[in-house]
Amino acid sequence: MKPLGAILAARYPQKFPSWHRNVYAKSHGWIGHRWTGFPCLLLTTIGRKSGEPRSTVLTYVELDGAPVIAASNGGSARPPAWFLNISAEPLVQVRRGRRQDKAVCDLLDPDSVEFKRAWVELDELRGGRYSGYQDSTDRSIALVRLRPVGHS
Repeated sequence: MKPLGAILAARYPQKFPSWHRNVYAKSHGWIGHRWTGFPCLLLTTIGRKSGEPRSTVLTYVELDGAPVIAASNGGSARPPAWFLNISAEPLVQVRRGRRQDKAVCDLLDPDSVEFKRAWVELDELRGGRYSGYQDSTDRSIALVRLRPVGHS
């Protein structure tokens, strides 16, 4: 049986991301981490223009104890807004389930072993979705390690 989040995501693809974000945040991580059947984190950045907190839910894998996320934006030619935000302010909040940490964002070098390992793990986790995203855009999809700097 499919997880409830996966069913809702398939049935309501335009509305589900905001539902997922809101449920994850309001339940303080009780619901949302594996709602879709794979691990998701809640990333909160500071808007580079507004200065306001901005949150998004992202699939992640662990690399040496730190989560790694892909700046895929569904294969769009433009990087996701959260990626532009971390370029301006790399200190973020990361919720993984009920645990919330401050973290610093580090770009993984595309030629590194860590990048290749994380890419394969993310792509396999999502059934080849990230390879499809990379094939649909000319920009290189960045991988970002969220290095915890403190528990909150």
